[in-house]
Amino acid sequence: MKKIILSTISFVLISGVSFSALAQSDAGGQLLETTDREVTYQDLLKDPDNVELNILYARYQISQGNLTDAQAALERILLMHPDVSVVRMLYGLVLFRLDNLVDAEVEFNKLLDSDISDADKALVQGYLEQIASKQKRTHITLTGGFGVHYDNNRNSATKSGQLSLIDVTFASGVKKKSDIGAMLNASAEIRYDLGFQRPQDAYGKISLMADQMANQRAQNMFLGRIDIGTTMQVDIGKIDISTNISKINVDRKAYMTTYGAHARWDANPGETYTPYVEGTYQYQFYNGLQGVTAAPQKTGNRWDGKVGLQTTSLIKNGISGVSVNYTVKQARKTHNEFKGYGLGLDHTQVFEKGRFLLGRLSFNKDAYSDPDSFISSAIKRSDKRYGASITAGAPLGSFVENNTMPSALNDVIITATVERSDTRSNIVNYEYNNWRSQFMINKTIRF
Repeated sequence: MKKIILSTISFVLISGVSFSALAQSDAGGQLLETTDREVTYQDLLKDPDNVELNILYARYQISQGNLTDAQAALERILLMHPDVSVVRMLYGLVLFRLDNLVDAEVEFNKLLDSDISDADKALVQGYLEQIASKQKRTHITLTGGFGVHYDNNRNSATKSGQLSLIDVTFASGVKKKSDIGAMLNASAEIRYDLGFQRPQDAYGKISLMADQMANQRAQNMFLGRIDIGTTMQVDIGKIDISTNISKINVDRKAYMTTYGAHARWDANPGETYTPYVEGTYQYQFYNGLQGVTAAPQKTGNRWDGKVGLQTTSLIKNGISGVSVNYTVKQARKTHNEFKGYGLGLDHTQVFEKGRFLLGRLSFNKDAYSDPDSFISSAIKRSDKRYGASITAGAPLGSFVENNTMPSALNDVIITATVERSDTRSNIVNYEYNNWRSQFMINKTIRF
């Protein structure tokens, strides 16, 4: 049951937040169109006054994720040719992407005072409105969504159809049961700019999720979570520190309550290569449920650490990542304690009109401290978990030509996900797999 619960929580929270942010495609995408033609700095030295060559160099740097190098190239062009509006537009967009809002505002205002087309003026005005919104001290984000999902092994039946109890293995008679569920999710986040010279804000967030099964009602679930934290920009990158509390109810009964803290450091955010370090602590308190009476034995501390790297250098308009993680779990009963490690590979590909594709592969291995005498008096449990998922998503507006979609529906995000999970263990009780498919619709409103 716990495996299904965590999988559902992960999918819903990601669908409700990350996908929506991912599909925010700006109207200046054509200006920021990149090039596959490699133009080096040595090429520029041969013909430094060539405007077209400098623009190609800037766009090539953008394709490689080197926004600061693109910024420098565009600044050189403007020093020589300050009246080239397309260069100033591109320069303003790069500054905007680098979150240098003050300088971006200056460049966009210069464009408004120049001789540009009405369409370009509308584009510039849109960015100035975004800058004004970003410069507000208080930001509120509301997200809501609903969807359906299908699991072909919702009850986590074992692969072999067998169970072990007190050193005896026998046929369980339990077969896989598929089921369909309906999900709802909602979140509200408020961020407040603390007013320091370097960007720093405080935030609070409430997340809610409900999952209602069609047949296996005993696995109906509700999740509530509160996060309070701060993000800050420092010399070595960006730091996010938060504390949280969450509660999971299963079949309208309390199953798990957690109290935790989280910290993450991203070096060089926005550059070609972004290494990061992440740490999480949780105190997990379990309640017994019908069919899961031993759950309170899992109560205890859990530590998770992760080190990863993200890069934009492998595929044009894509972000690739690799991460390794380590987990230490403590519990009231030592047979529920384990140490584990894992590896994750992921890729995000962005297409025209805000459409995107996400893929992920994962492997985790957990080694438990002691045998569970109720199952085996001698064998210490060891699990290997394999996972693969792919998600396709797009804003509704991307399917309609000529911007005829009502503005309230234009940025509604739809996603479709397929996931395969496979757990292999030296104890038959914990060997199972599952295919999951999911369709979600989400809407985000920002103030």
